[in-house]
Amino acid sequence: MKSQNPFFLLITVVLAGLYCLALYALGLSGIALVVAAMAFIVVLPLSFRHPTVLLGLTIASIGLCPFFLRARIMPGLPMIYADDAFVLCNILYVFLAYGPFGKKKFRLGSMTLFILFILFVIAAVVPLLTEPAAKTAFRNFTETFLFGFLLYIIFYNEVDEKNIDPLMRWVAATTLILAAMVCIEVIIQNNPLTRMAQKVMEDFVYLSPEKYKFLDSYYRPYAIFFHPSEAGTFLAMGLPFVFYSVRNNRPCIKYAAMALVVIGVILNYTRGVWVALTLALLVCNRKHLRRMLPAAVAIVILLWGLSYLTMGNTPFFRRILDPTNFYNRLYYWKVGLNMFVTYFPFGIGHMNFKYRYLEFADTVPTPPGLDVKQIFVADNIFLTTLVEHGFLGFLAQMLLFGAAIWLTARLVASFRRRGDADNAMRLNTLLQAMVVYLLAGCFADVQLFAKVTKLFFITTGMALAIAKCAGNARPVLRGQAPTSPPKLGEPLRSDGEEP
Repeated sequence: MKSQNPFFLLITVVLAGLYCLALYALGLSGIALVVAAMAFIVVLPLSFRHPTVLLGLTIASIGLCPFFLRARIMPGLPMIYADDAFVLCNILYVFLAYGPFGKKKFRLGSMTLFILFILFVIAAVVPLLTEPAAKTAFRNFTETFLFGFLLYIIFYNEVDEKNIDPLMRWVAATTLILAAMVCIEVIIQNNPLTRMAQKVMEDFVYLSPEKYKFLDSYYRPYAIFFHPSEAGTFLAMGLPFVFYSVRNNRPCIKYAAMALVVIGVILNYTRGVWVALTLALLVCNRKHLRRMLPAAVAIVILLWGLSYLTMGNTPFFRRILDPTNFYNRLYYWKVGLNMFVTYFPFGIGHMNFKYRYLEFADTVPTPPGLDVKQIFVADNIFLTTLVEHGFLGFLAQMLLFGAAIWLTARLVASFRRRGDADNAMRLNTLLQAMVVYLLAGCFADVQLFAKVTKLFFITTGMALAIAKCAGNARPVLRGQAPTSPPKLGEPLRSDGEEP
């Protein structure tokens, strides 16, 4: 810290001059800017002493800051959203801690993921040069993939054996709070935050409880997210973290915490998330499948039967058995395929689906009762990527996500063979969250959801950091000599030295 004091002094002097300009030019807004900047000056040095707290607050801000909270620092500059403020703080912290003023050694993480990410960015930029860019395309791409990958690198460098469990508890606590918010929203049938978002954001559409009641349908809670599907995906990704964090607590605490999140996922009513969570739990815990599956199936059938007998005529159950949504999805999936073929191989550009969709709406017979003007997304990560980023972007993105999951799964197997049950359980928890994200993408455009995409990259960084800290950055497979040359997938180092 002593070597950094002159730099912080210089920053303070420079900011003091900017404060005076802000107060003169912006009035009350300038005062707010001064207060925020003073808080930032206090928080940043503290992050050097307690970096885990900064990382934890970043996780909490992603999960708990309402999506519409934003501010413009100066006229002419882009808006800064609340959760992005912590991301920017992390970036500045990394620059000071690992850059010319710091002593920490910076690593880029997995070479495989780094190369695939660069290829995906290149593929995503090409259609932006050949097609008109969507209004919020650059911002969304920055918040999801650019900030997301930066968070992956930050967590990869900062996570170690001392703070991995506290950070996983941050995710668990955030998930529990969100689950409680979802339950309360369903009970009171109101969300003041989303009603507020309607007034400040032009492109936000809030389907209120009144609209659902008019349609005799089930109200899906938003919590603090842009869309109910994002809220459900976050809860499902957080469920494994809750189990990991409370597994050794007293039964009353453990089962109450698990029940709260499960109820939150159910009440959120994102059916694709239900499927994704179920498959992820089965695939990642297949070792215990024979022991757990019969009892789990029996309990689910019993609860389903009792619920249907008591609430079978409610909008909740009627919507489950209604195939209309599935038929509608088939329609715009077919439309999306026609768009992909037309704009092969480069695509139409990030977030351009809703702007070009109507040009192809009549290429497929429209299902009865569907308003084609209300379709904004393809509700499928694979199809949307094909349409917007082309075949090359699709290939790079799927390889990026697939490689992250594959590397983590390989580490789980490696630690299990070594007999390191603790790290194997941590990695399996992270793996389940990553698999939930990708499977949920079969039914929603999760890659456009900034919050859950950031959580995916954070989870990936935590997983590979465990291997780094355990001295197993390149897991040893059966039949493979430990002294084999470096392979694709091992961490890069900024100075070029081998691990």
